[in-house]
Amino acid sequence: MNQIHSILNFLEQSFKHDRIYQNSNFICKFLFNGYRG
Repeated sequence: MNQIHSILNFLEQSFKHDRIYQNSNFICKFLFNGYRG
């Protein structure tokens, strides 16, 4: 039970990290396009 909980927690943390990475990547592209144009 505890192992399953830790695995779910790990998946949740990696999912949050992935969303943060996608958001920062989107912001970087947005700023880059703004500077270029």
